[in-house]
Amino acid sequence: MAASSHRVRLSRPHGHGASAIAAAQLANLVQDTDDLLRLDEVKRCTGLITSKIYRREAASEYPTPRKIGMRVVAWYSSDVSAWIKSRPARVSLVSRL
Repeated sequence: MAASSHRVRLSRPHGHGASAIAAAQLANLVQDTDDLLRLDEVKRCTGLITSKIYRREAASEYPTPRKIGMRVVAWYSSDVSAWIKSRPARVSLVSRL
């Protein structure tokens, strides 16, 4: 297998606001690099659970992960970011009294 120039950057925010931190990290990652994101990071950034990620990937509705080890896969941050941007914006319905 050819050597890859992609780095795996693992960050594990802890405590309150971890998802906000992960979203900010994703935004920073895709500005200049195309780092690989492990499953936990992808789940934090997308809000999807593991089964939904793999179900959508099987239906070609989500980026395909890259195998980076015997039992390890990761997604390119640019693929995940593009998928997030392609999703329709959520509209919150507020009942007006």
